[in-house]
Amino acid sequence: NMGNALVKLGDFHGAIEAYRRAVQLDAEFVEAYVNMGKILMKLGELTAAVKCYESALGLSPEHPTAKHLLASLTGRGLESAPEGYVRKLFDDYSERFEQSLVGDLSYRMPSMLKMEFDGLENRPLFLRHMIDLGCGTGLASEEFKSVVDKITGVDLSTKMLEVAEKRKIYHKLIPGSISDVLDGLDECFDLVICADVFPYIGNLEPIFSRVGKHCEQGGYFAFSTEYLADESIDYILQATGRFAHSDGYIQRLASIHSFNALVIKRVQLRKQAEDWIKGALVILRRSE
Repeated sequence: NMGNALVKLGDFHGAIEAYRRAVQLDAEFVEAYVNMGKILMKLGELTAAVKCYESALGLSPEHPTAKHLLASLTGRGLESAPEGYVRKLFDDYSERFEQSLVGDLSYRMPSMLKMEFDGLENRPLFLRHMIDLGCGTGLASEEFKSVVDKITGVDLSTKMLEVAEKRKIYHKLIPGSISDVLDGLDECFDLVICADVFPYIGNLEPIFSRVGKHCEQGGYFAFSTEYLADESIDYILQATGRFAHSDGYIQRLASIHSFNALVIKRVQLRKQAEDWIKGALVILRRSE
């Protein structure tokens, strides 16, 4: 608890000492190893972080956070981040999500998506039903609410959905994974939004397949990715724990699932330390 409090105060070195003291007192304290690993990653001490995650997995072999972040540091292939990792990450993040992301990290993807959508030729002035996949606290839905009759939101994190509910803009909010929720729906949508979600999913084929089945002919699929320059690779799990995707991979999936690319634009997603994370803003349209 002292370590966690020091993290929130920005005293990372003090937090590490607290976590080290915790595991000295209890050598099987899995969460202390995991928390220490995350802070060591922030400080760039990656070898030490690997050892923390290995210690955690030695005690709890399926621990989702340790498993995912160790894979990101050692280059082991994963197709997506474990649901348990994503759920805990955003449950823990929910109360300070918007202040951190928008205020501190200059995140503007929802407004950029809306601006690009508004600039499309011959787009409808009003849409019947939009689904926001990985809606979080509702930042993207807030941008699009003026052009949509009904909005459905989907997210793994129930705590994020609790914050989204306070916006009073959703027809329906559904907890669960994108794939599971789409498999359980019968309806189709004329706009599908997926802002800052694909960095937690490597293999996008299952998502494209499901979105294709639930997107109206002539409907739109708008999303963002982190940018992978190497076109010989579809996607890669980065040391940050997030996936990056190549433009060629996105274009190939779009073609396979009957989408036409209207916009693939290089953008700055948000800040990380003092640098900008490079990404792509994408708008596809389902073939008539």
